[in-house]
Amino acid sequence: MAAKRRPRGMDPEVLTANGAATMLGVSKSTVLRLAAAGKLPGRKVGKQWRFLRSRLLRWIGESEPQGNVIERLVQSGKAEYL
Repeated sequence: MAAKRRPRGMDPEVLTANGAATMLGVSKSTVLRLAAAGKLPGRKVGKQWRFLRSRLLRWIGESEPQGNVIERLVQSGKAEYL
């Protein structure tokens, strides 16, 4: 299956759910579930989620409360570190 391409003219700082999933090393469904629960910084634009690369990097580095989400996912076997 071919990888989806970034929409034309989209700023490289802005990620789709697929891009965020690739960056975080988790599935797209995990990204969407965390975003919908307000645990992952993102914004819904129409029917699609968008994420800022810099906010995701900051989120990964936070220790509380969201920072531990990735650690829990890794420990549960639902995600891997990149």
